[in-house]
Amino acid sequence: MTTRAERRAQRKTIRLRRLHRIPWAREAIERGDGRRPGAVIDTPVLCSCWMCGNRRQHDGRSIQERRQAAAP
Repeated sequence: MTTRAERRAQRKTIRLRRLHRIPWAREAIERGDGRRPGAVIDTPVLCSCWMCGNRRQHDGRSIQERRQAAAP
């Protein structure tokens, strides 16, 4: 089990990585939006369209699930 300090360090690392990779995250944190820094860490994707969202929502079962169902 991780300690509180380890979890905080992990969140800080994730936040710093995503600030460099996600353009809207950097802008939101620079503006000082209250909820955005947490949103950057927890949900890096803003939308749930067919390109960004969960594939199962849009395409149905995954390839692995289809293969399992087709196996004898």
